[in-house]
Amino acid sequence: QEGRTRRMDANRVLVVGGSKVGKTFVSKALPQSAFKNGSPYREVDLKLHTKYYSADVQMKLINTETTKIDKMSKAELKELGNGCQGLIFVYDSKRESTFKALKEWTSFVEETESAHVRLLVSNSVSQEEDKKEEKLREQALDWAIDYNFELVDISYNDVKKECLDTREKLGSSRVFEALCCSLWQNRASPVEKKPSEVVKEKVKESKELEDDSKKYKVGDSVEIFGLKSKPHYNGKSGLVQGYIEKKNRFSIRINIDNKPVLLNIKAQNLKAKEMKKEVAVEEIDSKFDGGSIEDLEKLMAEMRRTRDTAGNVSDAERRKRAEDMILKFASMMEDSP
Repeated sequence: QEGRTRRMDANRVLVVGGSKVGKTFVSKALPQSAFKNGSPYREVDLKLHTKYYSADVQMKLINTETTKIDKMSKAELKELGNGCQGLIFVYDSKRESTFKALKEWTSFVEETESAHVRLLVSNSVSQEEDKKEEKLREQALDWAIDYNFELVDISYNDVKKECLDTREKLGSSRVFEALCCSLWQNRASPVEKKPSEVVKEKVKESKELEDDSKKYKVGDSVEIFGLKSKPHYNGKSGLVQGYIEKKNRFSIRINIDNKPVLLNIKAQNLKAKEMKKEVAVEEIDSKFDGGSIEDLEKLMAEMRRTRDTAGNVSDAERRKRAEDMILKFASMMEDSP
């Protein structure tokens, strides 16, 4: 009965780590989180909404440098661990001292049996490479196994969200996933939406898709960005071939090694790219310096022939020829020294 009530107490989670290890960064990276100042600890309120339940989580951020575990009384330790359902320990992957400070909390971990969520977060605070990092990770992994913690690696600025090979969540995404997969003591049944709300959402979604289909028209020049599954296509430019309504994606034609390639890309991963109608002679000379001017002359001659014969072909064929010329010219500009 208590689990089904709408009014519920927040589930407590302790986020423990030294200064500048990324406690706040990790907490604020979680969806539906709200940072606030608490006394004596800073707090982050987190709302979890899954298809199974809704739960409020109160995350208390504890600095190991200002909160010395060995100087706390038994009563203080008992109060801190009372009702705690989660422990998230954060350390800097390049500073061994920050991990040693967490190990001082080992006895507290052993006594806090109520903490069913246990995450040891290795945060890459800087991009600098450190040979000791792998050795420190092995120590952290051994400790995590001994005390039933899951080791979660967070890349610099938390850029890696998913492993492309295994499709497993990484970084703060994995932290959030672990929190959502836990059965919290204080929880409520998921909020069921009214039929009218469902209809409104579907209408809104349909309108957004319709708006997406009108963003670009056939022949528009666009640049691809933000792809996670195929990042090697990011930065590539191409021409819009049409909109695929069933897939809610644009068909984009790009040039790879002088061969046309068709990609189906969402509107959110495209941005308009203006084509220069005029190119200064000096710019052309500099681009085609080193013997490639002959190729340019051939291409210009081909473009003139295409223009002269444009009246003898259909609109679709004329458009296709124009696109081919643009792709060849763009490829030549990119490949030139």
